[in-house]
Amino acid sequence: MHRPSAHQRPPILHSVFALTLIVSGGLVFLVQPMFSRMVLPRFGGVPAVWNTCVVFFQAMLFLGYGYAHLLSTKLDVRRQVLLHGVVLLVPLVSLPIAAGWNPPAEGSPIPSLLGLLAISVGLPFFVVSTTAPLLQRWFSRTRHPTATDPYFLYAASNVGSLLALVAYPLLLEQTLPLRAHRLIWTGGYFVLIGLVLACGVIVLRTGGSDVPAASQHAESVPVPAGRPRLPNASPTPPITWSRLRWLALSFVPASLMMSVTLSVTSDIAAVPLLWVIPLSLYLLSFMFAFAQRQRLPLALVARVMPLFAIVLTIVLISEATQPVWLLMIVE
Repeated sequence: MHRPSAHQRPPILHSVFALTLIVSGGLVFLVQPMFSRMVLPRFGGVPAVWNTCVVFFQAMLFLGYGYAHLLSTKLDVRRQVLLHGVVLLVPLVSLPIAAGWNPPAEGSPIPSLLGLLAISVGLPFFVVSTTAPLLQRWFSRTRHPTATDPYFLYAASNVGSLLALVAYPLLLEQTLPLRAHRLIWTGGYFVLIGLVLACGVIVLRTGGSDVPAASQHAESVPVPAGRPRLPNASPTPPITWSRLRWLALSFVPASLMMSVTLSVTSDIAAVPLLWVIPLSLYLLSFMFAFAQRQRLPLALVARVMPLFAIVLTIVLISEATQPVWLLMIVE
């Protein structure tokens, strides 16, 4: 009996990977306001608590991406699937997530908060954070028609992240106790395990190999304008000044997002709704950047954004307060 190829059944493969990324993105950004809400009564409602949590979670994201890179470049696909399947089971020992101790009576609470984050949520968050880069690499090794351009999956991940961020303060926090939040996250993690393993089976059955299948048919599949082709490779790229410059630039938007959050929560109130608004806008920018269809031409963005940054800088330096409608648009 003829077995349909990946080209003949793209909707199923495409949908499973996209759904997995949506679930993982939702878990990554649901746990951030949830855990911050859990420790807020103990550590005080100060903006530093939220910013410390954000820094910790971004550091764990960085480690998760590093793990995904090493796994996808050092092992063949079959071993990747087997090893990551085991790794997915390890965080079960620390679920459901709980905040275990109180901060010290004197001194800075930040070291105690970082220790609590590492023990209580560090392991499950780390494992979930590996999903997006790892599944993009797996998808690129299938024979799906869009395998040479897997970056749309990053947009799918950010859709899940944005939905979780919006749902937490507007829905979960208002209707359910914290214990229910923890159980929902744990249930979502079990769903994620099943979906990731399903993706692993798919990639093994649809052309997974040491060399990305994308490179085998790269010439026959068009890549949208302005998108790089996924490299055929697997060797670690050399460290160059250009790569270091891009790495340094990546710190800028994250730092600005945290600065805005600190300013808003200091001047108004340290509540989850105000925590998630800057982070939601930050994620929204990634959704536009990595979408399959570019809504704004890159050339236009390159010309407009520097001008916008100059105007914003002038407004901030001058401490302008009028006109209010213009300041709301700019800021």
